[in-house]
Amino acid sequence: MHGLQHTKFVKANVDIKKSHCQWGFFLDRLVILCKYNVSGQVLVLPITGYGDANITVSNVTFSYIYDWKLEKKSNGLEYVVVTHNEMPFEVGDMKIKLQNLFNGDRLLGDNMNRFLNENWQEIMKELGPAMAETLGEIFRRTLTSMAEVVPFKNIFPKE
Repeated sequence: MHGLQHTKFVKANVDIKKSHCQWGFFLDRLVILCKYNVSGQVLVLPITGYGDANITVSNVTFSYIYDWKLEKKSNGLEYVVVTHNEMPFEVGDMKIKLQNLFNGDRLLGDNMNRFLNENWQEIMKELGPAMAETLGEIFRRTLTSMAEVVPFKNIFPKE
């Protein structure tokens, strides 16, 4: 994933009493370079292939929502432990380029890529949950690594 460093923090809603937090973000563009392997159907058309994929999403708004509990460590201080997290998001546009579709048949591959790009919103419904899970895990790991060393009272001071 390329472009996450350009994520803009938009808002935060924290409910200390309910141990609940929601952060809002905006990202102009995220490029996902990966390997793919597909055999089946996309919408109503058959698709087969494996190789390099470039999935570029733009105008992404997303939230990182999490609940936590406090855990006291041996030093007597309480630290945040994430108990639940999710990452709903919306995408303004998506471009897909899959190499080597249909065993390298350029005509079929180009037409399938065109079809995927014309129907990106439907494709996003299928890819979205996996993307949200991956991004959510990145945020959870980042938050957890910070929360393991910074006591709760330093994150949310009472004064």
